[in-house]
Amino acid sequence: MNLLQSLRSKFVEGAVANGENRKEVEAFWEELLGFASYSFNASHAYSYSHLSYYGAWFKANYPLEFYTAIISTEDDDEQQSIYMDDARKKGIDILPPNINESNTDFNTSDDGNIIFGFSGIKGIGNTVYDQIINLRPFYSPAHMFIKMYLDGLRINKKIFDALIKSGAMDCFGYKRSCLLAHYERLLLDFDPDKSVRKNYKTGTTEEKKEVLERIREFESLSDTYFTDPSINEFNLLEILDMEKELLGIHITGNPFDLVMGTVDVRNSVKEDIERHIEARGIFNGHVVVQVSSARHIKTRTGSNMCFLEAVDKNGSSLSLTAFSDVYDANKDNFKAGEFLLCLVSSKPSYKNDGTIDNVIRSVMDLSGPMKEASHKVSKRNKIKEVILSFDGIPNSMRVKGIINKVNAICGEADISTATARVYMQIRCNNSMSEYSDGQPGNMIMNVGPWIMNEITIDNIRGFNSLPNVIVKTR
Repeated sequence: MNLLQSLRSKFVEGAVANGENRKEVEAFWEELLGFASYSFNASHAYSYSHLSYYGAWFKANYPLEFYTAIISTEDDDEQQSIYMDDARKKGIDILPPNINESNTDFNTSDDGNIIFGFSGIKGIGNTVYDQIINLRPFYSPAHMFIKMYLDGLRINKKIFDALIKSGAMDCFGYKRSCLLAHYERLLLDFDPDKSVRKNYKTGTTEEKKEVLERIREFESLSDTYFTDPSINEFNLLEILDMEKELLGIHITGNPFDLVMGTVDVRNSVKEDIERHIEARGIFNGHVVVQVSSARHIKTRTGSNMCFLEAVDKNGSSLSLTAFSDVYDANKDNFKAGEFLLCLVSSKPSYKNDGTIDNVIRSVMDLSGPMKEASHKVSKRNKIKEVILSFDGIPNSMRVKGIINKVNAICGEADISTATARVYMQIRCNNSMSEYSDGQPGNMIMNVGPWIMNEITIDNIRGFNSLPNVIVKTR
């Protein structure tokens, strides 16, 4: 760097002597210095190029595996969310955690999508999700709670709450609110004096026989404990807040979708502001933002003001300033998590550093309208597909029983308008099959589809009542 600095005068004067503009040459020199602080040798450059090429090749030819890998290895929630949005643009869905399908990290599903991994759920350590994977499959919430209670180590209320709130148990077809409200009562009724778990582990033969009978009895009581019409399901906003808290991102939906439905004025995003300023030098208009952080200060003259960091509906970061005329009337709204409709005046920063000063002229708190709107929206995205999965080829009587049950649940549907599908998925694990390539491995056969106008959580519970069948939803 010292050697490069010593050449500045010679470089600038030589360029000016050749007819170049002095200011432009000096600006270029400063850019050159910035690059020099990070420049590297040819072998390093080759290695980066090599990695970039392979990354681009995998992204183009194996997008599912590519996105699964980069999402799994990314620790920053915001960057992870960007990768997920990019995957969705390529037609790859990001599925919420699933108690029967998720692995430690993000993994691919049989139908070409990405399933959220247990390691992405905050508060669940590797010893816990290793146990969950070893203990499954789970065929109902009661079956899961009891099995984890008896066989799990350090699986406690915090873990159960995280699994429910994150959506990992939605596959059973029960309301998250009911699961949270009643699972402790189920376990207390199952083992009121802790003797059941003790006898399960160290009891006599007769005591263990009684425990097994009690397990069979309580594992069949999911409807009894978790179907409660007096408890409303969490609204969509509450669901999204839980997901943000536990997963770091929103899976079920985007809170801005709710917010934008409450705004009836034309509004812009960061990109619009930048484009207007580039064309006209100034921007005046509305922007809808969620506050990321707020710094409240008092000026030398004693006035109050606030500097806000926020994101728009596209996820772009914005810096906003509220002076005393706006701050005093709205200070309670300037806090992290709030959704605001701001009328802003924007222009290039006085610092002349390429940034934009966005000054808030007026503000409207959108939290009230947003909460009201959330009660009118279904908590989940519509279920488009159900997969009934079981291991091994069932006998003809079982197949007939399953088909009769599926026919009864699906009913009659209008083929021209029905959008929901139900499949049976038969897995033959580690076996030779005339349908395989002649090598031992996994074979999957799909039967169906059955057509449905709509799949409800009541339908999901009905499918879960099939013995030893794992229900997957999409």
